[in-house]
Amino acid sequence: MHNADNIVKWIHMLRQFHTRFELDYGSEELRVALHNEELGELRQAIADNNKVEILDGLCDLVYISCGSYLREETFLVDKVTTIRESSLVYTSVDQLLQAATENPKSCVLNCYICIEIAKHYNLDIASAFDIVHHNNMQKVWTKEQVDALPSDCLYNIRQLGENEYAVKSQQGKLLKPPGHIKPNLDPMNLLK
Repeated sequence: MHNADNIVKWIHMLRQFHTRFELDYGSEELRVALHNEELGELRQAIADNNKVEILDGLCDLVYISCGSYLREETFLVDKVTTIRESSLVYTSVDQLLQAATENPKSCVLNCYICIEIAKHYNLDIASAFDIVHHNNMQKVWTKEQVDALPSDCLYNIRQLGENEYAVKSQQGKLLKPPGHIKPNLDPMNLLK
């Protein structure tokens, strides 16, 4: 699958995520803050040379970027192909990270940057993204978990179905329910 095809698939998956949890796409400030948070975690993973965390950080950054894309535009496949891999003339991971830092709102560019960093580390970002997406779709709270939330904290709670709830922070970020397990991104299984 070509990079543009992966990005189109990822955008569709993000639409599914936002629909499942009845999420809006958040404010521009929230999207940029999430981008910067994930980029910082990715930088730390690279500094630590931790391939599991690098892969997790790349997938999280793609997740944020695709959500930002959906926030900004009506989904048009041809817009995804306007940035070609050949336009990425960066020679190092540091240059790619700098480009991501300078362009937090350039969603498609950030997806290509993540693909290039994954290639540098010989990681299968497409398979990892599928795993992360499946895990994110499991961020469902039960009534018992919702009832156990501190009453003095403000949350946005939305019932999704029978005994299924989505819980968001005041800033609009979907929260993980208690006991939520991180996705297994062991690179031994995800090396190209």
